[in-house]
Amino acid sequence: MQRTSTILAILLTIPLAGCVLSGKSKKVQAPAAPTPAPVQASSGPPPPLSIPQTSAQLPPAQPVPEAALATQPPEEEPRPVVVPPPKPVPKNRPRPEPPKVEAPPAPAPEPGRQPVQEVLRPEERNRHHQEAIHARGETSRLLSRVSARVQRQLKDRVDAIKTFLQQSEDFERRGDMRQANELAQRALVLARELR
Repeated sequence: MQRTSTILAILLTIPLAGCVLSGKSKKVQAPAAPTPAPVQASSGPPPPLSIPQTSAQLPPAQPVPEAALATQPPEEEPRPVVVPPPKPVPKNRPRPEPPKVEAPPAPAPEPGRQPVQEVLRPEERNRHHQEAIHARGETSRLLSRVSARVQRQLKDRVDAIKTFLQQSEDFERRGDMRQANELAQRALVLARELR
């Protein structure tokens, strides 16, 4: 890097050296200054640069309605409750427990209301149901073919497959066939990777 910058500096100074080494000094003539226009002599003093304003005219007075002058006191906003920091306790005394702030209770869910589910056409619902049953059966068959030794080695993956199968059955019982099918398909994909 240092060598490159040195070479670059030398190469840049070579063209400048040519001007100095030629020995001839060139005379540079400055461009001729433009001649100013002749000033006409005026008979009096020059006009002032600004004209002072000595008289000001204000617009006529406008009446102000009484309603505009009436003010209402601002409404007081509820001030936040400021809890002062606890006072330091000497080391030889036990510290008192800070005051407990109770959170408002959560609203109770309305009884008898069904969870929100996607509404499917009957043929689409049946298709998802059949695909879920098929995928769960295929997954169970693949798991039964895997040896116990492989199942112990890949315990996490086998547990994930069984969890997906269980969740698929749970969603089927709730009536959510699309979710049941998706979970069964995930279990099938993981089971196929066990081979």
